[in-house]
Amino acid sequence: MKQHHYKVAIVGGGIIGSSIASHLAFRLSKLHGAASTLLLEGETLTSGTTWHAAGMVTQLKGPPILSELSQRGVQKYSQWKDIGWHQNGSIALARTEARWRQLLLNVAHLKHLDIPYELYEKDRIDELRKLHPLIDPQHFCGAVHIPTDGIVNPADVSMRIAQEARSYGAEIVQNCYLQDMTTEKVGGERRVNILHTTKGDVTCDKVVIAGGQWTRSICKMIPDTLGIPVAPASHQYIIFDKIKGIDNKVPVLRDYDRRVYIKPEVGGLAVGVFEQNPKPRPISRELYGEDLEKSEEGLLGALECVPALEETGIKSSIHGADAHSVDHYPVLGRLPFTSNAYVAAGFNSQGIQLGYGIGELMASLVMDEIPKFKYEASALDVGRFAPLVTNDDTFCNERVLECYGEMYSVPFPGTDWMGNRDIRKSPLHDTWMGKGAVFGSVPSQGWERPLWFGDCAFNKEPYSMLSYNYKDTMWYKPTEYEHHACRRQAALFDMTSFGKFLLTGKGAYDTLERLTSVHLEPNMTGNKVVYTQLLNHEGGIESDLTIVPLPGEEPSFYCVTGSGIVQRDMSYITHMGKDINVTDVSGQYAVLALMGPRSKAILENVTSENLDDDVFPFSTWKDLGFGYALRISFVGELGWEMHVPFQNASIVYRALDDASMRLFGTPLVLGGYNAILRSLRVEKRFVHYGHDVTPIDTPLEAGLLFVNKKLKADVDFVGREALLRQKDSGVKKRLVSFMISDDTPVWGHENVYRN
Repeated sequence: MKQHHYKVAIVGGGIIGSSIASHLAFRLSKLHGAASTLLLEGETLTSGTTWHAAGMVTQLKGPPILSELSQRGVQKYSQWKDIGWHQNGSIALARTEARWRQLLLNVAHLKHLDIPYELYEKDRIDELRKLHPLIDPQHFCGAVHIPTDGIVNPADVSMRIAQEARSYGAEIVQNCYLQDMTTEKVGGERRVNILHTTKGDVTCDKVVIAGGQWTRSICKMIPDTLGIPVAPASHQYIIFDKIKGIDNKVPVLRDYDRRVYIKPEVGGLAVGVFEQNPKPRPISRELYGEDLEKSEEGLLGALECVPALEETGIKSSIHGADAHSVDHYPVLGRLPFTSNAYVAAGFNSQGIQLGYGIGELMASLVMDEIPKFKYEASALDVGRFAPLVTNDDTFCNERVLECYGEMYSVPFPGTDWMGNRDIRKSPLHDTWMGKGAVFGSVPSQGWERPLWFGDCAFNKEPYSMLSYNYKDTMWYKPTEYEHHACRRQAALFDMTSFGKFLLTGKGAYDTLERLTSVHLEPNMTGNKVVYTQLLNHEGGIESDLTIVPLPGEEPSFYCVTGSGIVQRDMSYITHMGKDINVTDVSGQYAVLALMGPRSKAILENVTSENLDDDVFPFSTWKDLGFGYALRISFVGELGWEMHVPFQNASIVYRALDDASMRLFGTPLVLGGYNAILRSLRVEKRFVHYGHDVTPIDTPLEAGLLFVNKKLKADVDFVGREALLRQKDSGVKKRLVSFMISDDTPVWGHENVYRN
């Protein structure tokens, strides 16, 4: 190395690491006059999984942020002449109405990003022959043509990005393995101080780990942090002999229902298959042996799509490892409970497509802490995972294979993973099983929770039972019943999967006052419950929190957050706070939410506490002996959330159920998460973090206007200046509710047109 210290060191010399180095070097050189950026690669650039990638770039993705990241790559690759870029377009094919519905949902954000596309419905399907001379369109009911998609040489584009990084001043050191890291504990966070490599030690202000399938083992060098949920899955594509009339201008075909893509390859075609039951294979830089059997089913589908392949010989195959995550989403961001270590991994066979955009996004995270993109990226944040789940190697390896196998499956709303379940359960899990509960999971946290209750022969719904039409699903009628029971009588919801943590220490109050959208001082007396948002420096919403101030000499707060973001919240508060301790208690308290007009009568029957409005008003709490009772509601009805120690949960449920029988002659109606998230809270316009509000949305835009009181008070807090500027200039977007007049199902990300 030319220096002993760098502002940023990146570990991993594939397309992701090279892109991160390029974008950081560019920004740092502009800011400081020198790049001070180091890229370390154990072997040679692209020698991991980059060199054997298929090299396709498509902008049609499920999550909108992935479409935007891919678009950044298309915009850059089309400017370079020496990377094998061909803007040949792609065609996404649908054999079923369900697949067609999925594709139509995905094209909604293409329109928002100004990415051109053309729809081919059933009456136009024969016109596909004009785009691809060998396709047999009779098997398809719809298609989407994206003309700006393309193909690229993976090694060439990666080398071109590395060349760009060097031109900005980045230093690239190859054949240099990272052996260990020296870290220290500062406050509640780990800080990486020294990188020990085979070519000597080096210090850095920040480190980014982009090691592909080796990322998990590299991150284990940092104590007290998360196991990165990434593991290898083997992918194979078969290269056929040359076919007359085929060149690199022919579009890529994606026949999702047969789990194959068909791309031009040196005058012929290559067929890649995402088989549904992949075999486990070890981490490897080298190719695995050819395995035509694993691709057999997909190849048969490819022969239907392009019959000319039946008469064409096979030239070779490429069968190599790729790094996949445990939930189909890349894993990005600052490692939880570290101050200066970042990760970028798990790109699920999309590294070439996303690579350039990922570099820009990661540079923004490292430099600004907030990505500057049209779509928000919190769904990709590494903090979404729980260590209990991701530190388990068996879980990661097996879940990655399941994810790979479902890569091209229709992602019906409510689709859940089937393997490695029952990791974390409510203390009433078995009771709910006996009551006919159908469970879903919080995949990143391992929780099981009831989705609905009904007469069902099994408790984990297979993919084939799902639908894009509400009324065709198994859950619609039970959810409708639970919804009306809550509105008209009472229902009990098990919300144990909520994230829950204790914030203590002399700096706890000051930290919350600095980070939240509510002025806390007037709300710290009288057993108040505070609903608020964690904010970032742009005034964006980092989380949705319920805060319960606890009695005691030292400031102490019981905080409740979303099921999938507790680690992220705890890490953010730790990173931004001072003189605090944060403890995860999610697995210690069950949450039973009794909601509906009858809830007061039922709860009064099991406690001696006075529940009248003047004694126990809304947004307050009491200790009822068996646990905390919070008078709040996520469904918009009279009710209480009871946060009780695990060992008390069964006693509390039986007491409430018995009270319902005594008072009303019927057992307590049990409700699931579908009723809460899909209907009850939507009707009342109660926001759900990650769906309705995200880090690129502010309280002013979301209509959470209690932030105005804090803006008027003489209180400094994170995001204040940004919110004041927005208030002065006026909001440019606003969260609104619509009433739909017919039965058209709406799932999210649909475009709404104003007539």
